[in-house]
Amino acid sequence: MRWFTAFVFALALGGAAACGGDDGGDEAASDGPTSTVPVQIMAVDGHDHEMRTITVDDTEREYWLFRPTTLDPATPAPLVVDLHGIQGSASTMSPLGFSNVAEREGIVVAYPNAVDGVWDLEGTTDVAFVDALVDEVSASIAIDAERVYAIGYSMGGEMATFLTCHLPGEITAVASVAIFDQRGPQACPTPSPARVLGILGELDRIYSIDDGVTDDDGFVDPPGPLAEEVDAWATTNGCSLDYEEQAVEEGVVRREYPCESGALVLYIHPGGHSWDMGTQDGLDTNEVIWEYLLQYTEPIDPG
Repeated sequence: MRWFTAFVFALALGGAAACGGDDGGDEAASDGPTSTVPVQIMAVDGHDHEMRTITVDDTEREYWLFRPTTLDPATPAPLVVDLHGIQGSASTMSPLGFSNVAEREGIVVAYPNAVDGVWDLEGTTDVAFVDALVDEVSASIAIDAERVYAIGYSMGGEMATFLTCHLPGEITAVASVAIFDQRGPQACPTPSPARVLGILGELDRIYSIDDGVTDDDGFVDPPGPLAEEVDAWATTNGCSLDYEEQAVEEGVVRREYPCESGALVLYIHPGGHSWDMGTQDGLDTNEVIWEYLLQYTEPIDPG
């Protein structure tokens, strides 16, 4: 698996990002998900994030919650679940800038922590955690149930697409950065359409979009795993495999596979295994993600 290679990168990211605090929290009963009050406030880029715990299936889990000061209590807000990469945490994801977009747009953001930094992509432990987290946040903040989204970096991006498999009709759209989906819809219990945005680096050496082969002309129909992963989702979504392509920034290509239920979109930038904030690879990842999610205001009916 590529996760072992990604481990080294994630440790470097974690060391450079803001660190978390005490996980705290009182022991909770095991009869269904239960929570404690926020145990600490962590300020990241001038924004306060509540450090929360919730007990799911007898296991205490942690997440950070950002509620913007622009939140209108009378209007249900969208909720974005932002998932870290392998060996990362809420403390490595929150500095990557999505809370800045959330403050401006009135979005509630939850940053969950995986157990030992690794998401469960074989079972449903983390699906149950995210499901309980969404319920808990919705119980204390007016959340628009039609606008719950999942985004993630590297392994967290794959976890985001994994959620669409196991929570059909609950996740309206997802965005996956520095990976697309190694397992594909065929790994879902019941494969069903999902709206997926992929943001990928042409020079990524952890998740290689062209299986390590770089064309002289840049990114041109790679024969490697990305092409297979995209085709699998496009087929499941009923998309045309004849994509529309345009250059959106210098070195950045946008590909759209039109679908009846919502477009499958790829952005390919000239960088590597990164979540860029508009300073390195000509692409502001946070803005591109919100632009994609914003157009979808209700989940796909699983039928």
